[in-house]
Amino acid sequence: MEYRLALGSLPEKRGWVLRAQQGNGVRFSEVAVFEQRGTESFEQASEYLKALPMASWPVAPKELPACRFGLAALDPARPQGSKHTLALCQLMGPHRPAPSPGVQHIKVKIGQQDPQAEQEALKPFLDRVKSIRLDANGQCNVKTAMKWLHFAQKTPKIAFLEQLLPVGQESTLAAMARDTSTPLALDESLCQPFGVERALDAHWPGLFAIKPSILGLDFPASIWPHTVLSCAHESVFGLSAWMALAEYLPLNFPVGLPQRCLTPQGLELPWPCDGAADWDLEAVWEGLRGKGGRCLRC
Repeated sequence: MEYRLALGSLPEKRGWVLRAQQGNGVRFSEVAVFEQRGTESFEQASEYLKALPMASWPVAPKELPACRFGLAALDPARPQGSKHTLALCQLMGPHRPAPSPGVQHIKVKIGQQDPQAEQEALKPFLDRVKSIRLDANGQCNVKTAMKWLHFAQKTPKIAFLEQLLPVGQESTLAAMARDTSTPLALDESLCQPFGVERALDAHWPGLFAIKPSILGLDFPASIWPHTVLSCAHESVFGLSAWMALAEYLPLNFPVGLPQRCLTPQGLELPWPCDGAADWDLEAVWEGLRGKGGRCLRC
């Protein structure tokens, strides 16, 4: 099926669904390759996964971030710490023009039209939800970014602004972040090689928008209170895998989920309103196998 992206579309999204069984317990995960965001290719992931030794729990190399997360999410040694209920944020868009029942936090894409028109379109949401995050995907220039900063500062429900400027303008974004009361977040900048590490070294003063399925969760503990986790066009297998791990992280912001929660075949499952979803992943797995899907059983 075709996936619509902020800056275009993907005619096809390929990956691997992983299933691990220990005793009576079953866990699922996904190797959700996303080359446009810096992961390995499907062919590279396939070559690595097919050669996996099953004698010990594998740790994929950092050069294969999608494989690294997919396998780490199945590791029986994870997660650790205290569990809490996740607050969820829903992406608005063509498939979801209004929040699902019970949704209190939403994400809206900006930077595609005149700021005044996009700001006007936000007004119907302001009385319906508790918070709104705005994501420009690097499509603003300094002038339009400043218009959004001024709008956010007088609109208390704007939680933060994500990747206002293109990759490469992080120093300008950092200066903006220091001069505004509304938090700014990096997203696409973090998907570059060693993007998170570079932002930490530069003492980035804002938030980190991290996509676990392509960046993993192996970061210093100090980062989590300043982190927003979000989806990366993975299926419900990948979503459920990183949501289960996120329940043990000290997050201060709702985690970002897509407009629709889809199976690998493109079937829509109920959107969860609070905490982890109660999806029957075993049934989805069996449906994949019945339709000739290629899955990896660990």
